[in-house]
Amino acid sequence: MQQKLTDVALRALKAPTVPRIGISDTNRVRRCFRLTSSNKATWLHQKQIKGGVRRGFTLGGYPAMLNVMS
Repeated sequence: MQQKLTDVALRALKAPTVPRIGISDTNRVRRCFRLTSSNKATWLHQKQIKGGVRRGFTLGGYPAMLNVMS
């Protein structure tokens, strides 16, 4: 799923029924927001290294990292 990741959009998200969901930011390449069914929210930087599998590196939690990420 892709959408513009704003504070308003992120606050409107509900905890998913599946273990977790990932939302890619339409404004910033490789930035992703992950929300788990236990309502834990984190920012990720996704990268594919040398044609291998895509990996996600955790940048921090939400909303603590919101001001840094803008």
